[in-house]
Parts: sequence; C-alpha cells; structure tokens
Amino acid sequence: MLEDQQVRAEGTLAERDDAGFRRRFGTVYALVDEGSGEVSYALKSDAENLGEYVGQHVRLSGYLVEGFPAEPGDAGCISVVRILVAYHPE
Repeated sequence: MLEDQQVRAEGTLAERDDAGFRRRFGTVYALVDEGSGEVSYALKSDAENLGEYVGQHVRLSGYLVEGFPAEPGDAGCISVVRILVAYHPE
C-alpha cells in the first residue's frame, strides 16, 4: 500500500503556471531537478504551506499519491508531510 511507503526527495520547489499540470495533478507545486530542470514530483500538502518554499532548495518527506505516475516517464506525486530548506540559492 502506497500510504505506508514514506519517501524522501530533494530539489527546487517551483510553482508551475501550467493549466495542464494543474489539471493532471491538482496542484501548482512541483519539485524540480536542478541538473535537468525536469519535474521530479508534483507536490501536495495538507501539513505544510508549500508556497512559502517556492524558489528554494528543499528536502522533503511524504507519501506517494496513488495513481501517479499516470504514464511511464511522467512525474510522480508526493503528499508532503515535512519540508525543510536545504540551502538558499545564490
């Protein structure tokens, strides 16, 4: 069961101004890989205000949301329970 599998991830938290992303994942927040610029995970949270961390390099933990990735190669989705700023970008 996915709810039992806590995951950890790290990257830059971004706010996506993309209606397709919002429609597919139900959120505007994403964790982006700093090397490739690709979305690693869509992010949702009832526990944290993700908007406070936009543009910052973060470490987070949470649970994979069932049903994602919808297609092979698509981003997964994490329900975030804890988030910390790893460092502030220059």
